[in-house]
Amino acid sequence: MGYCERLVRFESLHGKRSTPEQDAARRRGLKEHERFYSEGVASDNTGRKPWCFVASAVFGGDAPETRLLREFRDRSLRRSRLGRAFIVWYYAHSPGVCLWLERFPTVLPLIRVALRGVVKLVRHLGSHGRIGGGES
Repeated sequence: MGYCERLVRFESLHGKRSTPEQDAARRRGLKEHERFYSEGVASDNTGRKPWCFVASAVFGGDAPETRLLREFRDRSLRRSRLGRAFIVWYYAHSPGVCLWLERFPTVLPLIRVALRGVVKLVRHLGSHGRIGGGES
């Protein structure tokens, strides 16, 4: 993104100025960055990051598949607005899915197969440099 010559001249004469809306947007961005950072480093003593509900229920909290999906969330999904929107949606709905899986454990193998397909796709994309992270 470049500047026009008039803006460069104006800023050299009068200093860089921002509107109240730009200042508010900057503050919101800094606040979101702090929240993102706090969530990213939040972990228990095992180093696991929280909130990978369905994968933890299906594979276990320390399973390689769960760790890979957490890494995909942190390194890829969080980088885009659409990815962050999916994460918000997932956090809102996955606890209910986990309760449903507890009530109907016979469905777990089907969910496991579906999630293994997702894991395989994430590994494939990561090994080809198409998403952040790569294989775990």
